[in-house]
Amino acid sequence: MEINHNCPDCGENLSLDMDSAGITSCSNCGAQLELGDDAAANKTVRRVKSFGPRDYTDELLEKLNDLERNSLEESAIASGQGAYIASEFMSLRALESVSRRITNEGTWDNAIDRIEEQHGELSGYIGMLRDRRNEVAHPDAVESSEHLAERTFEQVKHTLDYLEDHITD
Repeated sequence: MEINHNCPDCGENLSLDMDSAGITSCSNCGAQLELGDDAAANKTVRRVKSFGPRDYTDELLEKLNDLERNSLEESAIASGQGAYIASEFMSLRALESVSRRITNEGTWDNAIDRIEEQHGELSGYIGMLRDRRNEVAHPDAVESSEHLAERTFEQVKHTLDYLEDHITD
């Protein structure tokens, strides 16, 4: 049995197969949704756990360019599909872009040096995020998980929140 239901996060109209209970994800925002045994009768779908651009303030999202916003959206979608390395890479890609843009530096290493000079509180922290980006960007054996993808997304979010006043359109 299929029912139409809107994603509780982004409002996307979803056609859900209610013949089997389990977890699925929204094809638009990546939110993980639980299809309980009672979902067909009650027409309810519960959000299990998800993250994405909706976790950011509108003010910050408006300061991000299309590549940065799209990278955060793709991060959420990848995580919802179980592609955790891709999820981590895409959220870190957004941070790299913002870092390079606010410092006018051509490389992320130079951007990180400049940010650490200007914002000592981020010293070491943003470098750790760069190191994680390098790990997930290269084909060496690296592991990820739902927990690591969510943690990386949250770390990027906190860093962008901190840098928000320095991001210009």
